[in-house]
This record gives sequence, structure tokens and C-alpha cells, in this order.
Amino acid sequence: MKLGLTHQNNQFGFVVVSERSNTVIYDSTYHSYLIPFIKSGYKYAWQAQRDGNKLLKDYSHHFCYSNQQDMEPRVITEVSANEMLENHYRGIYDGVEDKVRSSTNENEEIKDKTYNELKIIINEMKSVIGQLKELDVKRKMTKVLTLFTRLRRKYFPEKEARDKKEEEQGVEGPPLMPVAPADPNQLMASAGTINLDVCNIDKETKRALMEHYGEKTCEAIENRHAGAHYVFGNIEKDTIVICDKNNRPIVCIGVNDKLNVDKITPIGKVNESNPYHTVEFYQKYWKPIVDKIGHFYLDDASLLILPNTTPLPDAPKGDDRSIIKGLNINNKKEGSVEIIFKGSSPSWFFKNAKTTKIEKISQNYVSKYTELDYTNAKAVKCIDPQLKSIYGRTGSIKQIIPNEDFIEVDVDFGRGIKIVRLTEKQLEIVL
Repeated sequence: MKLGLTHQNNQFGFVVVSERSNTVIYDSTYHSYLIPFIKSGYKYAWQAQRDGNKLLKDYSHHFCYSNQQDMEPRVITEVSANEMLENHYRGIYDGVEDKVRSSTNENEEIKDKTYNELKIIINEMKSVIGQLKELDVKRKMTKVLTLFTRLRRKYFPEKEARDKKEEEQGVEGPPLMPVAPADPNQLMASAGTINLDVCNIDKETKRALMEHYGEKTCEAIENRHAGAHYVFGNIEKDTIVICDKNNRPIVCIGVNDKLNVDKITPIGKVNESNPYHTVEFYQKYWKPIVDKIGHFYLDDASLLILPNTTPLPDAPKGDDRSIIKGLNINNKKEGSVEIIFKGSSPSWFFKNAKTTKIEKISQNYVSKYTELDYTNAKAVKCIDPQLKSIYGRTGSIKQIIPNEDFIEVDVDFGRGIKIVRLTEKQLEIVL
């Protein structure tokens, strides 16, 4: 089964599609009443995606045991919603009953899984019944619920008695509803600050963390992109691509081997209107995303920024700088970086805690040009012989990045090479 997002009447929803038949077997717009936490419409796409993923992961019994044809949208015109609700859970009962009976000959682990699944369904049905208003429908659904409770009592009397005893004694037993594997922020902190061996993190937990990052990113920009949703780019390289309602990529999120977010970059239309180093991208995207996710890792400084500890500044109107504190991953002590806003067309950047290769190149180098010279330049030429593919070639300036001690320039050389970032020492103005 796979998930698809829908958009109609200014609201978002989702459909579950059978990969075998390539047909819709569940539509949140029409079938939300079957499942307590599903809504018939969502204001933002990421909310529909979140509940759709939860349905597929934790409530698969709705598809494993029921008659999937009963949930096709066309059936609504033939069968009343109340009949459909009753028939749906009776279908689930028939499937679960067969599974429960066969589990009696299985090992204890399988018995526990079957018992917990049965508890989840019982708890879910209680929630559904609690939301019903018509007494006749409530009575019918309560009869169906009784079938499940009798099934539990017949095949799992000891487990049921144990649970009841724990409830009476106030002991918290196993959850009746599925829960997230761990608090994503706690897992992130562990991975980033204690050098947790991420190889020991199972794939399911890692995926849950990646989904958390995707959801938080979409939530951070929902007011600008109501249709924002996420897809996993290259799982091996741990990238998350945020798309708009038309499925066009707009932002890319990168995650390092410690499961810390270490890259937030614009792509597609967002990159055209708000390139990475512009204060517009910082204010509209980078800052709110980091605030929502709760951290950002600066590789050059080995620093984990935690905005809850040191709030990120808003972009100023003119030149400005601020100190941002964080946790140095190497020595487990407090560290800091400077975030600098500078230039006539304001850019933002971090002053790294350690010298980078670019800084070494620019040391003791006297600039031949001012920022205004680059702004007015129509063409520049690469004069670095080590860059064989572009040495001697000319291109147009697309962006100027004024750093603390040097200037970088994004140059579009066209003809398959496109945009390359160069330092002052690697180019000269020719026009």
C-alpha cells in the first residue's frame, strides 16, 4: 500500500492506494469516521501526510482484515455510512478471529503481538462509539465491540486478568494505542551529544526520526506553503526533500551520520527567489525551520546549535552580528559562533570557529575590488589554473557573498558548467 495526498475545496486529505491493483482502497475525505484520529479535511498537507503514515503503520488492521471494496468512495452512494461503519468492523472481527485462533499454537511472542493488536482494536472501537450520537448506531456498534471483548476473554484470559489487576493497582501496563518509538528530540540529543552508535538504531526508529524532521520542516513553512509535504530523497545520504502542493521541490534537508540536521538549502522556485545566502531565505525558511526542528549542526565549528537555549536572531535591517551559543560535540563543552549580516544586498553567514581553506587562501590578500565593483560587473573571468574546466572562461555574477575577511562570488559559466562559487583570488573583472 502507498499513500497519496489530495487537495480539494481548499483542504488537504490522503488516499491509500493498493499497489497490487493500483486502486484507491481508503479516502480520508469520505472514510474519516471509520477511524477516530482521521479528519475529513486538513488545513495543511503535512497534517494529512502525518495521519496517513500513522494509519498505514499502526492501524493496518483496517486493510488486512476488512473488505477493501467496502471502503471505495463509490460505495457511499449504495450503503449508508452507519451500515458501512458496522460492516467494516464486523469484517475486521472475522479476520482477527481467525488470527487469534491460530495464535494459540504459536510461541509466546506471537501470542503477545496478537493480544496487543486485539487490545488496540478494542480501544479504537470504544473511541469510535464514544463519538457516535445516534443511539441505535451506538447499540449496534456496542454489539460488535462485545464480539471482540469475548474473543479476548476466551483466548487470552490470563493476559486480560493481568491487565485488569494492573489497572486496579494503578500500574501502567502496555499502551492500548500505538505510540511513537521515542521522543525524536531526545533521540536527536542522544545521537548528537553522546556519540551514540547510530548503527545500533533500528531502521524503524531512524525512519520515525526522519519523518519527524520532515513534518517539523513543513510545519515551519506552512503559512507560506500550505501544501508543503516531504519525500525522502536519497535515504543512504539521508536527505529529505520538501515539495509544494504541485510536487515541486522547494527545500532540501540533510542529516549527518549522528542524525543531526546539518543542511537546509533552497531548491527550485525558492532558490530562484530566495538564494541561500540572502537574508530573505534566513528569515523565511532557515530560522523558522531550525526553531521547529530544535537544533542545527554546524560542521565547520563542530557545534550543535540549540535555539531553545540561545534564540536565533531575526534578520536586521542593516549590518549586524550576534553570538550564538551551542554544544561543541568534540569536547562536550559550550561553544559559540558569530552569525553576521552584511552587505548592500544583505547576506548572512557564520564566522567559523576554525580556519577554513577559503580563509587560508584569503589571508594577507588585498582585494582589488569592492563589493560595489562586483555588483556593477557584467562579466568576470576565472584566473585559477588549478580549475582546468573553467580556467580562462568568462561568466556572469549571480550572487555576491561578503564574508568577514573576504568576498565570495557565484559565477554562472553556462554551457553545462552552470554556477560555480569562487573567491576573489580566483577571478578578475573583465567587463
